[in-house]
Order: sequence, then structure tokens, then C-alpha cells
Amino acid sequence: MRQWLGAVTHDCQLRLALYLVNQLVFLIETLGAWALQRLQAYEAIQWVILIAAQYFHWRR
Repeated sequence: MRQWLGAVTHDCQLRLALYLVNQLVFLIETLGAWALQRLQAYEAIQWVILIAAQYFHWRR
């Protein structure tokens, strides 16, 4: 899905948001966020995506 979104988007800001989400996923996995259940981690990431999308949409 990440690759598809990257190929479809031509907007630099959206690509930056996707990059930041990828870094967030990497950070969660690296820190061994075993305290968070996998579903909770994915929900948190979805919120980050939603907030970033709204932020970049309203900046236009």
C-alpha cells in the first residue's frame, strides 16, 4: 500500500507525510512497543495519517 500511495501522489507534502508515517512505524517497531497491542498501534498510525491529511488539505 505504501508503494502504491507513493506512486500515485505527486504532492511533495503528502510524500513527506507518508515518509513521517513510515518513520513512526519504524520507531514503534524498533522500540519494541510490546506494551501496545498491535491493533492499538495501527489505530494510532491511522490517526496520524488522518491528521496529516487534514492539515495538508487545509494548507492549500
